[in-house]
Amino acid sequence: MLAERVKEWTEEWKALGIQEGIQKGLQQGMQQGLQKGMQEGMQQGIQEGMQLGLLEEAREMVIDAIEARFGECPSKLRKKISAMTDRTKLKAMHRLLFKVESLAEFQTEAFE
Repeated sequence: MLAERVKEWTEEWKALGIQEGIQKGLQQGMQQGLQKGMQEGMQQGIQEGMQLGLLEEAREMVIDAIEARFGECPSKLRKKISAMTDRTKLKAMHRLLFKVESLAEFQTEAFE
């Protein structure tokens, strides 16, 4: 009878140990996953923020160049430029401003 009871206790402790091990493993896994997810999310947020900043700077450079070259930038043109999302196209427009003779020529060539 005592031997059976000892065997039962041993089995119960094993089961309890396994449950605790599973619990700890799950907690550690969740914590590591959360930390990794937060790090990746922060990295992605930083990247996206930098890209948006570069895009906004490219827009401003085009508008500034227009104003330096031809005076005030018309609001319709400013809105078109501010809505652009292709940084490569904005850079090409900036270079174009050094080649054209008038604002009308710029608008024709830039938005063909």
